[in-house]
Amino acid sequence: MPFLPNVRISNTSLSTTGNTNLTQESSFDDEIAHINVKEDIDVDAQFDVSYIDYTLYYELFGNDLFSFDLGLTGRDFNGSDALTEKTDTITTSRDFIWDDEAHDNHDYHNIIETANTVTMRQIKTHDIMPMLYIATSISLPLMNLSIFAQGDFSLKDDHSFYDYQVGLNYDLVNNRMMDLNLLLGYRAEKIEFEDLDSLYTDLEFKGAFVAVVAHF
Repeated sequence: MPFLPNVRISNTSLSTTGNTNLTQESSFDDEIAHINVKEDIDVDAQFDVSYIDYTLYYELFGNDLFSFDLGLTGRDFNGSDALTEKTDTITTSRDFIWDDEAHDNHDYHNIIETANTVTMRQIKTHDIMPMLYIATSISLPLMNLSIFAQGDFSLKDDHSFYDYQVGLNYDLVNNRMMDLNLLLGYRAEKIEFEDLDSLYTDLEFKGAFVAVVAHF
């Protein structure tokens, strides 16, 4: 039934952590996270997100040398952003020593007590974003080797994100029962939210990867 689109479902999980030192008033989830500008506060931030891509696409062109796919992806986001403040409170007191002969407090020393306060705030978000799906493959003159490219790109102006990968594909097994491919590539992903459930992000993940893909 060639008029029906192909279906592709994939799952991805991403996580990143960071640390900074606040020296001015800051806000997090519409709350004041740091008020006392005279005191530095160490802050740990952790961003965790997972999403499932539901893609419907058509193979507009395909033969042994070249293929091109075009479709739409619904990216189902489920993530959280946590902020942890670490504040050291220092209390100083004096311990007086009584001199029986002088009948007076003539000496003292300081007692310093330090207490560590940890405050944690968290934002959770869940949304489905529409994306444009594009994939292509070009066979090389070398036997069983081809170049591939695949990407999803946001279709909403208020958020900006993309996810693409390019690389080489080598056919390990190619028969009627199963295709087994070895992939060596580079993947980059950008997640920039503008007020998604009070969440603002500007993150980029990128790096090389190796994968084995089986088609049945």
